[in-house]
Amino acid sequence: MDFLSYWESARSDIDQYLMVKASIFTHFENEMRRALEGGKRVRGTLTLLVCDALGGKREDALERAAAIEFIQASSLAHDDFLDGDERRRGRPALWVELDPKRAILLADILFASAQLQMQEQSREDGRILAEAIRDVAYGAAIESLADYKSLVVPKKTGALFAAAAKFGAIAAKSSKDVIERSYKYGMLVGSAFQLADDVTDVRRFESGEFNMWTALKLFPLFLRPSFFQGGLKEEHKTLLAEIDEKVNEAVSELSVFPQNEYTVMLREAPQEMIQLLYQRG
Repeated sequence: MDFLSYWESARSDIDQYLMVKASIFTHFENEMRRALEGGKRVRGTLTLLVCDALGGKREDALERAAAIEFIQASSLAHDDFLDGDERRRGRPALWVELDPKRAILLADILFASAQLQMQEQSREDGRILAEAIRDVAYGAAIESLADYKSLVVPKKTGALFAAAAKFGAIAAKSSKDVIERSYKYGMLVGSAFQLADDVTDVRRFESGEFNMWTALKLFPLFLRPSFFQGGLKEEHKTLLAEIDEKVNEAVSELSVFPQNEYTVMLREAPQEMIQLLYQRG
């Protein structure tokens, strides 16, 4: 099995589990299903794959993968409203399809529900998720104010990938060292993923396919030395080099993992996830 085959299977399992979870919201089940629909589930897949690579049981990782995807869905609902993005995954954004107030409240319920899910697992699980939520929000808040590469990227996107990988190691009852290496792996994969997302924005800007919001998203990149030295073309090259660097660093963290087919897929995962992102972009 290769990574893409694994991802398709994991995505299906996560989707089914999320729809079951949505059914507990009896007063607005349809709206919650709508909030959770779609998405590639790459973060939740990472939780399952790390768990499998370390010899754990998928059922022990699935609840944690669902919590990660709850946070991702909630973050997107908030981001779309704050950025004024009216489309998400080929359809109206949640705040457009419902209304801003209801969309944000549903997103807040997802945040709280994910936190409760993890606190029921253990105090440590709850702490990990709370830190990830804090870091994602912090990264978004300082996006135009701080060093983009060293502060914004790890927090804005890296934090949730890091929590996803760490949850997989915890579900597999791994050693402290392996859990920490899993966290670092996820952080590096998430950072590469965010830089790849920036590449898609740069490509849109270069092709003339952009609006005010795209320009605002690229603003932190305009402040980087590589942009001043060579414009968007040089920035594009710099981003691609930085992605390769992050991917290589991530793969090196897997040296403590057992040698099996799942660890091979973890080595493939960063580039395969990025290709899935480019297909969307």
